Amino acid sequence: MIKTSSQFVGSMISTLGLTLIWALALPSATAQPVDAVKPVLSPAAQLEAEYRNCPGGHYTGPRPGRTRYTKDSFMWAVTPAFAAKFCFPKEFISDELKGAEAVAIKRDESKDEVICGWGNNQEVCGPSWRHWRIELYLPTGVLPSPQVRSFSKPGGGSSMMFARSMLTFQKARAAPARRGPVFPFNLNQVDGIFGIASGAVVWHTSYSSLSQEEFLEQDAGDYDYLVVSQQIGGLARPYGKTVPEQFMIVVHKPTHDGVFSQKAVAEAPVKIFLPRKLIDHMRSEDELAKAAVMRDVKRAVGAAPSNLTPTKPNN
Repeated sequence: MIKTSSQFVGSMISTLGLTLIWALALPSATAQPVDAVKPVLSPAAQLEAEYRNCPGGHYTGPRPGRTRYTKDSFMWAVTPAFAAKFCFPKEFISDELKGAEAVAIKRDESKDEVICGWGNNQEVCGPSWRHWRIELYLPTGVLPSPQVRSFSKPGGGSSMMFARSMLTFQKARAAPARRGPVFPFNLNQVDGIFGIASGAVVWHTSYSSLSQEEFLEQDAGDYDYLVVSQQIGGLARPYGKTVPEQFMIVVHKPTHDGVFSQKAVAEAPVKIFLPRKLIDHMRSEDELAKAAVMRDVKRAVGAAPSNLTPTKPNN
């Protein structure tokens, strides 16, 4: 049977309608997006991702659940802002730390120069120096007039074995002609550690100014990095009648003459308040160091000299 034109058009419309219905019924790639496959992290990997999720970097020392880490020989105190920027553990945060964003301390000693023969006893040996290494991270620009932007105290290394007994090593260290200033600050400019009570100094270590070991401007995330040292034993000095409420390191103006006074400490432009936890740790270790020295003295001479024997305080 031959279809009329009207029948043909009707048939075409019916066919198109069925095609459209089938098209709408089929799933569409654009209408039904498929979620991207996300990698499944192990619990340890998820934890590590949290430890690294900070804008400035991340603490690489031991953390709960971390199996690969850097062994940390420092004792830390940091501000909340520093901890947030570098993913430091919350237990490192201290509300007593003021004037610096972070401080790290550890006992250090010479590895290159160990001297034997104390008291003419060949078996009594000890490093040529022992000190507390105090590393400070300070807001950039607060330190008064550093003479250089970077500094590291020169060491001897193997030259300790032959140059220390001659003048060549000392002359090399003392020649500033081509290297610029030897220290970033005057020798008496970095001072402390002081114990404070009611705004006045009531205690200080047995040694005066701190030795400058290293300095870098804008290091480790836009902080100035200053390393100073305090000779081991100095913090074991007994407190007086007044126990300090706070402890601080100060940085004087370049014009400071090195003479201690309450006024000079009060007027210092930079005051860094250290947490008592750090000071208590250092004092405890210094007491142990003093006891070790006494043992070495007895080994060296057979008995402690009378001027080194502890005496009872006068009543």
